[in-house]
Amino acid sequence: MALWNKRALISAIIGVIATAGFLVSGFSGTGPAGLEEDSTRRDIAGAFVAFGIFSNLLVRYFTRNRPGHPHTRADERDLGIHRTATEISLWLTVAGVFIGCLVLYEAFKVDGTIPVNWIWFLGFGTYIAANLGWSIPAVLMYAGVGSRA
Repeated sequence: MALWNKRALISAIIGVIATAGFLVSGFSGTGPAGLEEDSTRRDIAGAFVAFGIFSNLLVRYFTRNRPGHPHTRADERDLGIHRTATEISLWLTVAGVFIGCLVLYEAFKVDGTIPVNWIWFLGFGTYIAANLGWSIPAVLMYAGVGSRA
């Protein structure tokens, strides 16, 4: 298994754990609208996102390209997979934020205001969407799904 393939697989696993923890803690109880009053749930959800960020930083550090080290060298296939996965991640993240903003607008247009907790939730969710939007397509492409395999 190529080192960049391992990077994508580990990032996908980290992303699924962070996403599950974030969604469970964010939507439990009264949901994101009640995060202001329930700082424990907000802190737990934030901790899962922080876990995802720092774990992925460590993964990227340990799987970085090292001059003269044959196991970390990326070939054209690796670069193509990661370029395509990054493009997929960009479009999924942009579409997710766009749809999230439209849903929030429609849900709260009568009130005239959006609860600030939903903005917090959308911001943290954007990181999660970007991570999963990159790692899962990369894992699938390494597995032979799509034209880059």
